[in-house]
Amino acid sequence: MPDKEDDEEDAEEEVEEAEQEEVFAELLRMHETTLAVIEGAESTVEESVLDQIVSIEKEFEEEENDNGEENNNEENQNNEEDNNDEDEKETDSPDEIWDKVQDDTANLHEMWDDIAPDIAEEDIAQEEIDSFEELLDDLNSTVNGEEFLPTIENANQVTRDISTFMMPFSEEIYPEIFEARYHTRAIVLLSSQENFQKAQENFDSLDELTELIVEDLEEAAEEAQEDEDEENDEEENEEDEEDENNENEDEENNEDEGNEPGEDVAAQLEKSVKNLGTALENDELETVNIKANLVMENLMEAIVAAGEEAEDENGLDTSM
Repeated sequence: MPDKEDDEEDAEEEVEEAEQEEVFAELLRMHETTLAVIEGAESTVEESVLDQIVSIEKEFEEEENDNGEENNNEENQNNEEDNNDEDEKETDSPDEIWDKVQDDTANLHEMWDDIAPDIAEEDIAQEEIDSFEELLDDLNSTVNGEEFLPTIENANQVTRDISTFMMPFSEEIYPEIFEARYHTRAIVLLSSQENFQKAQENFDSLDELTELIVEDLEEAAEEAQEDEDEENDEEENEEDEEDENNENEDEENNEDEGNEPGEDVAAQLEKSVKNLGTALENDELETVNIKANLVMENLMEAIVAAGEEAEDENGLDTSM
C-alpha cells in the first residue's frame, strides 16, 4: 500500500511539474510577443529608441530556438525567403505595421486569458494581477491609437510584470534576468527623454538584480567545478597506473582553460553594468545606449549559462 501511495504522489508531482513548465513556457511566449510589439512600433518611426537593444534580445532568442539540425538546414534553404520578407517589411506602410502590432497585442490578451487562472492560484497579490490586466488594456488602447512612445512604454512595463509572474514557476534565475532586461530597456527609454533621474532609479534596481544574478552564476560555476573534480577523482581511482601520466596532463590542460563559462559571464555582466552606471552618471546618452547594449548581450548570455546549468541538473529544456 505505501508503494502505491508513493507512486500516486509521484504521478501527481509529475503532472504538477508539467503544468508549471507549460505556464512558464507560455510566459516566455508572452515575453517574446511583447518584444515583437515593441519592434513593430519602433519600425513606424524614423528615430527609433529601443530598436537596437530589442534586436539583440531577439537575435539571442532566435539562436536558442534554432538549435536543431533541421532548423539549421532550413535556415540555409530559406535565406532567399528571409531576404524577401525583409523587402516586404520595408514596403509595409505604417498602417499595415500597426495592424500587425494589433494582432500581436490581441495574442497577448489570449495567452494571458489561458494562464490567468494558474497565476491566480500562486502566491501573487490580486492587486498585481488586476494591475497587469489594466496595463494590457492600456497597451491595447495605445496600439489602436497608433501612439508610438506610449506603446513601447506600456509594452516594456508588460515585460516587467511577466518577470514577476515567472517567480513561482522557476527555481532558476530567469525571473531576475528578465526583470533586469526590463530595467535595461527602461534606462535607454528614459535616457532618450533626458529623464536621467528616473533612469538612475532603474539602474539602481538593475544593479541590485545584477548582484543576485552574478552570485547565482558563480555558485553554479563552483558547483559544476566540484562535480567535475569528483568525476575526475573517480576516474583516477578506476584508472590503471599506466594512465596516470595522461590524467595529470588532462588536469593541467583543464587548469589552463581558465574560469568556468558561468564565471566568465558573471564577470562580464558585472563589468558592463558598472560601465553603464558610469555613463549614466555623466548623462552621456550615446554612451548609455552603447553600454546598455553590452549589458543586454551579457544578460542574454546569462540566460544561456543558467539554461545549461538547469539542463545539466534537471534535464530541463530551457530554450526560449
